[in-house]
Amino acid sequence: MLKQLRRSHKADQGFTLIELLIVVVVLGILSAIVVFGIATFKSDSTSSACKTDKASVNSAVQAYLGKTGAYPAPLTGTASADSTARIGVLVSANYLQSAPSSTDYTITLGPGGDLSSSSC
Repeated sequence: MLKQLRRSHKADQGFTLIELLIVVVVLGILSAIVVFGIATFKSDSTSSACKTDKASVNSAVQAYLGKTGAYPAPLTGTASADSTARIGVLVSANYLQSAPSSTDYTITLGPGGDLSSSSC
């Protein structure tokens, strides 16, 4: 009877604790690689969006300059150094569909048409 019990025990196929731990470690390593890859992808996309918005504002400024002969001035009643008001003029005159807005970067337009941006 003991012989028969040993034969049936050898026929049991299962995973050992070591095999399960190895699988969990490999899955952990793969998930870490994916998470860091996604973080890098987000950083690259933010930089690309900033560059695209800056190019759009620059094109709008050049079109405004070509049509009016002057750089955008702030709307009446705002401070003359207000960059948001300068970009608002481009939006209200239909040179831009909307002002670029992001919490990750800012685009500023100076009085002489100078464009500057953070993080791009």
